[in-house]
Amino acid sequence: MGLSENAKEWVKDILVAIVVSIVILQFIKPTIVREHSMEDTLKENDYILLS
Repeated sequence: MGLSENAKEWVKDILVAIVVSIVILQFIKPTIVREHSMEDTLKENDYILLS
């Protein structure tokens, strides 16, 4: 396997990772609780995932 083939594999893997990340972020959105929550389970500055 030459350097050119190795570089092509790296580029392919990086592109696949970018596409998978974009698809995941279309369905799941990370966010931070900015205000006081009405529930005791969520505090200010907690990280949550919205779907």
